[in-house]
Amino acid sequence: MTEILREVVSRPNEFHLFLNSVRPGLARERTYDAFRTLSVPNTNMVGYVPAPINAETLNRITPKDRKIGSVSPSFFGNVRLVYAMTMGENGHRRIKAVLQNRESKLIVILTAYDYVSTESHVPAVATGWYVLNCDMIAPGGFWEAAKLSL
Repeated sequence: MTEILREVVSRPNEFHLFLNSVRPGLARERTYDAFRTLSVPNTNMVGYVPAPINAETLNRITPKDRKIGSVSPSFFGNVRLVYAMTMGENGHRRIKAVLQNRESKLIVILTAYDYVSTESHVPAVATGWYVLNCDMIAPGGFWEAAKLSL
């Protein structure tokens, strides 16, 4: 299976991750090797800054009940925060992050907001944060930084 990035027409310099030319839609586990071999366009991350790699960021991006999309709840049992970036907008914040299970080496990419989004979401471990139950759209710079962090 091949994973590729495709630019979002309505959001220049931001990309969806596709699997075998199909946008998967829900959050799911991915292999380490498939992610590392992504061809990433050289774009900037306007408005985004790196987020701290710490327990607070991890709690904001981790689903409270450990269930989201097709990700196995056991994935979150032994996970590390690989890379995260954050952006403030209209008085709210969002985080885009890559998590990796230490045992299986599988990765999950997730987005969280500090407000209830109109998109499908679940509560995060951190009070007042919500993890989106969809595939991520992110600037090319996010995908490249995430690859380099693995």
